[in-house]
Amino acid sequence: MKIYRLLAAIAFLAAIAVSPALAQTKPAGPPAQPQASGPVPDSKIALIYSDAFLDPKTGIARFNALLTTLNREFQPRQTEITQLQQKITQLQDDIERPEL
Repeated sequence: MKIYRLLAAIAFLAAIAVSPALAQTKPAGPPAQPQASGPVPDSKIALIYSDAFLDPKTGIARFNALLTTLNREFQPRQTEITQLQQKITQLQDDIERPEL
């Protein structure tokens, strides 16, 4: 239960910290008048297939090396979290199971 409170507090503080950065300021002069007519500029949209970065042969080598290093560094914590999840599930099953 304390973890949920901690996560909620972190999310709240992050929202407070980000909100001033996203605030808009009023323009100094009078509002700009919209153009009645005129040419519409051509729009360009790009799609980046970011899964290609993860390919060890053709992807970004530096990115792949960093990703491998981070995965290796956090593997013990990931294993610990997985074990805790299994233990929680087992304890919940024990609580919900009617005793004979």
